[in-house]
Amino acid sequence: ALHLAGLCGLASTMLETCTGSECEAAVDETAILQKMEVHRNLSSQTDGTPAAGDDALSDAPLASNLEPPKPLVLSDCKGCDFVADMSCHFPWVKNHYHRVMNCLLPHYSVVEKARQASGMRCFIGHKRVLLPFLNVLLGGQMPYRLIEDGEPCVKKLKVDAILDDKLKNARRSESDIVYLRFPVRQQLQELQKDVGRYIMQGAASEGWVVLLGRRGASRHFDVKGERALARSQRSETRRKVITFTGDEGVANTMRIFASASGAVGWHGAGLANSVFNSRGWCVVEMSTYKGKDCSDRTVWRLMNNFTSRLDGTGEKQKFVPLNFNPHVVWQKYYLPSRQLLLANNPAASCDESLPRDMDQFLEELKTIKVTSQNAKEVAAMLQTCLKS
Repeated sequence: ALHLAGLCGLASTMLETCTGSECEAAVDETAILQKMEVHRNLSSQTDGTPAAGDDALSDAPLASNLEPPKPLVLSDCKGCDFVADMSCHFPWVKNHYHRVMNCLLPHYSVVEKARQASGMRCFIGHKRVLLPFLNVLLGGQMPYRLIEDGEPCVKKLKVDAILDDKLKNARRSESDIVYLRFPVRQQLQELQKDVGRYIMQGAASEGWVVLLGRRGASRHFDVKGERALARSQRSETRRKVITFTGDEGVANTMRIFASASGAVGWHGAGLANSVFNSRGWCVVEMSTYKGKDCSDRTVWRLMNNFTSRLDGTGEKQKFVPLNFNPHVVWQKYYLPSRQLLLANNPAASCDESLPRDMDQFLEELKTIKVTSQNAKEVAAMLQTCLKS
């Protein structure tokens, strides 16, 4: 699906391994606190003007909006009055998009069943998949424990709520199809309510624009292009610009996106964070074309027209489009394919010398070249939406 494992979103939570029947798997705070310090140094001003000049990638003092990560405490199986199985069996759980869209959202129906129960609720799951989300979304209104699904004692527990017990023994291709058919609209509403209650805690929206930067080995904006995007967004919208890189931690990521009025980013898993916003906002997704002749007629990928691999019937299964969130206006901007090819290989030709699998080839591009004109057009597109 998004094929962006570990590059964007919440993959950097970096939980330590938990050993023993009762222990703590604490979030590695070092990287997140360093990130807070970086943003603190970017701006010491409070009026929204960038301290590092017009080329600063972020002009909001983000450190004041970030909080130290909440340690993930894992428990044993004792004292459980209600057991909720949150183990996700979707094939591509390492990818942030799928952890959110194909794991967190469908399984939120199990969370709601647990809320209606009484006594100590015990949630079983993987410490790198859904437990980090539950750690910040369950709040303090009910007693609960988080239990690693690999603990030996889990086999002895009687499960009271589960998404579908048949998924445990389903083949990979079968679980793929089943997960794509689970309803998620009501679950989205409940998830967004919990974000409002326990993440935003009634705070007003900051109204900033989030620029989804990429820091991985592939598909990152060129330095000048990323600066041009930030500068144009700031100039056109007159709003603060936050450059999101994915190492802000689970709760801070939700807070950043839930508090935004707009977002701009290259097609990728980080855009899945748009589901945390229920206050109304605009998103501009950037993509390109995949024709070998650079005629720019065949669109490469879009978050709202995404399909899975072929299933047993020979038909592709559609993923839930991100614009199913009723609070988002989704727009698309396409970069010329020739521009991207030449930025990565000045000797490249738009002909049959290009790889047969252009979809995979574009996924592995190292640099996304953005011109100043591209940046201005994207900013104008976003501003038009913000004003409407």
